[in-house]
Amino acid sequence: MNDINMKRRNSTIEAIRIVAAIGILLGHSASKGGGLDDSTGINNLVFNVIVCFANWGSIILAMISFYFMYASKPNVYGIIKIWFKSIFYSFSIAIPLLIMHRVELDYSNIIQLLPIIGRTYWFVCTWIVFALFRPILDYAIYKIKYFNRLCLAVIILFVCGSFIYGNSVLSDELIYFLCWYLMIVYIKQNIEKVQNIPTYIYMVLIIASVCIMSMFNILTGNLKLVEVNSPFMLISSICVICLLIKLPATDIKLINFFGGISLGIYLFHCHPYIKDELFWKLFSFDKYINTPHIYIVLIIIITSTIITTAIMEIVCSYIYQKILKMKIIRKFINNLDKIFKEIVEFKE
Repeated sequence: MNDINMKRRNSTIEAIRIVAAIGILLGHSASKGGGLDDSTGINNLVFNVIVCFANWGSIILAMISFYFMYASKPNVYGIIKIWFKSIFYSFSIAIPLLIMHRVELDYSNIIQLLPIIGRTYWFVCTWIVFALFRPILDYAIYKIKYFNRLCLAVIILFVCGSFIYGNSVLSDELIYFLCWYLMIVYIKQNIEKVQNIPTYIYMVLIIASVCIMSMFNILTGNLKLVEVNSPFMLISSICVICLLIKLPATDIKLINFFGGISLGIYLFHCHPYIKDELFWKLFSFDKYINTPHIYIVLIIIITSTIITTAIMEIVCSYIYQKILKMKIIRKFINNLDKIFKEIVEFKE
């Protein structure tokens, strides 16, 4: 049985990454854009399905990242790159809006310019903290004799405790990441069992989960089943990862490029200035929300986001590479990486 190829880009994975990023964008059109609350008729049915993909996209992006993280040695380069990229997007979006007086400069806005401290991006903040402490978790996993049992117990605790009791200590992003990471480790350690399950079972579970979540939204108006701690959200996300393992690897450069900007799509449209207000006003979302033209608007939003992000990614990568070429910066990061590896290194 073949595992996901770690040595080269896999277009199947990249395609899922771009779909997940677009899913987050579409999901926010239903929540932040008002698609769920203000639409009627068939459009409302569509937005009830779309809203399922906001948190689903976040879980998929995290799980794919964890899949490769668990197979790699810890280093600070990946962490610094994500941190730099989040700062680049935060400043690139905030500063022009401040200059154009679309937002006012106050303490909260200054904090927003610091994406890690100010939590502009909850996903990135949590990922960086998790990545720093991940080696400790890996060491614990290595030492635990009955890891599979413990993993399942943690998953059950996560689903039951956090889902049933919303205001719980389990309702925290780091706990979510811990759960998803343990699930990925469990899948990797039982890879043959995962691959032996027929593909149609995963497909049925994904479709059934989305249908159940959508119907619950429509009938109750409650979004509880589409939260990140929903068992249906977790089941569908796990099934997607298992499908990735079963599907053959491909290598299509265009798909690889767009998959590479998936995090950028998240960083661009999830900036509070864009996600909460500006994006939907710019495209007159409320004007078209109950017309057939809303689907054209959604396509325009997706296309413009991808194009803008692609340009920003090129600029960000260029600046990042220029910074890395500075001897003092490269030396500092090398020393930091060496210290980090010495701290987290453990022997059998």
